[in-house]
Amino acid sequence: MAKVKRLAAESYRTIDEAEREELIRSFLPLVKRVVHRLAGRLPAEVDIKEMLNSGIIGLVDALEKYDPRHETNFSTYAQFRIRGAILDSFRSQDWAPRSLRHKAHKLESAYQKLEQKLGRPAKDEEVAEEMGLDIESLQK
Repeated sequence: MAKVKRLAAESYRTIDEAEREELIRSFLPLVKRVVHRLAGRLPAEVDIKEMLNSGIIGLVDALEKYDPRHETNFSTYAQFRIRGAILDSFRSQDWAPRSLRHKAHKLESAYQKLEQKLGRPAKDEEVAEEMGLDIESLQK
């Protein structure tokens, strides 16, 4: 482990390929930990292998950009880079903009609220009224 700490403290660009691979392998448990922590809050259909791949890319990015002169522990720095790479991967695969997702969430919440209140499926007109919209705006 002392060798790993020494390698992490050196510039990633100054170590040879074998040392790079050793360094990456030594931090794979960190990638797995970040992936499993994130996966616990995501739908079951999310591909863990894809998350691991993105996490490894984040780890390599962290190794390349880490500056040992800063007082940040490499593991702490790497966790942020790994998590960021995974989330960026999700965002790049998502065709819907955030505003559309927000509107869809508000619409779904309104339907659920009315269905619980009425004890039956809500009609579009009722949802439009609940949201303060006209029926045409709701159906767009």
